[in-house]
Amino acid sequence: MHRVVAIGWVTGLLLFALSCANNEAGQTPNRSANNREPHTGIADTALWKSLEAFAQEGCVFNETPIKGSTNQGGYAFEYESRSGTGPTGACRWYRLRNTPGKLYTPVRWKDLTEIWFDTALARCDAGSTCPWIDVVKHSLRAVDGRSALSYGVNKDEFSDDPSAFKRHGDEKSFVQGRGFPPLVTTVSGVIADVEQRPIPISIRVVSFVSPSAPPYEFAYEISTGPTSDLSVALNGKPGRGSFQVIWGATSSKAFRKAAADKGLESVAGSEQQANVKFEERSLTVNLEELLVITQGGQPIFVTTAAAYRPGEER
Repeated sequence: MHRVVAIGWVTGLLLFALSCANNEAGQTPNRSANNREPHTGIADTALWKSLEAFAQEGCVFNETPIKGSTNQGGYAFEYESRSGTGPTGACRWYRLRNTPGKLYTPVRWKDLTEIWFDTALARCDAGSTCPWIDVVKHSLRAVDGRSALSYGVNKDEFSDDPSAFKRHGDEKSFVQGRGFPPLVTTVSGVIADVEQRPIPISIRVVSFVSPSAPPYEFAYEISTGPTSDLSVALNGKPGRGSFQVIWGATSSKAFRKAAADKGLESVAGSEQQANVKFEERSLTVNLEELLVITQGGQPIFVTTAAAYRPGEER
């Protein structure tokens, strides 16, 4: 498996990012008379295929997917949920894409304990093929059930409750009882930026712990995909560029010290990779860590990215 992981900033910044994602990124209505209609921009099917391949890496999806579409208030888009197999057990693949001829669409898709998408889909020209945005998560087990899908103004103007493959409710117990398998989240595809223009993003974050008893060795790896303008700071300070990645899992003092000791500051650009390792005597399993992508300080994408963290810090 091609392994990877990402970086983090302070908890306060994460909370700010999530608050903004909930309250700001979905302000522009689809039907506003003042709504800008930027060009679709990305029409490279070879690029889309490479983004999709990056998302699925390490997983095999042969199961029948759960597919659906929604059409309310002038918004119309497709969604998919797939279950497959991976190195630790199950892989879960979530997808969204706009419909040709439809405009910018703020959307949030989640379960009770996990966010799959909190973002916006760029407009898609009539007669064109719209790109997907994919999120893949490695799990020990997956179950199917109802989910919460909302979209439109403030991402809550309209809603639905489609079926989806979800993380098992006892995932934390399974993780602790199975020798702490890698926790993997991959994001890859096309979303809308703050100007409602389509942009490709691709990043994978992975958290490792070994052995199964203290002292524990923590390992965090991050990889950017085939095309990416993302910048991931490894020292708690903003990296260069407009598109920043924030992962709460790597905001600990131990992580930042280890990154500084290796002289690591950031990862930026396409197909880049870095890892940070350190030892601690205690750990916690946080299945609700957030991975946030911001542009100019404003969140444009949020998903849950589970991780191992050191226990109480001194």
